[in-house]
Amino acid sequence: MTASLERMALMKKKTFHKLVEENMKNILKDKDQLEEIYRRIDENILMEAEKTRVNQ
Repeated sequence: MTASLERMALMKKKTFHKLVEENMKNILKDKDQLEEIYRRIDENILMEAEKTRVNQ
């Protein structure tokens, strides 16, 4: 009985760690996507500033 409970506890622990690992991967993926979005926004701002400067 005790061994069975220990196995269940170990499985729960492994499952928990797997979920944490998956969440961390998703967070890093989201971070990369946000960085790409911000980079594109910065590029657009710079292009608009350049267009405004050239048109003046």
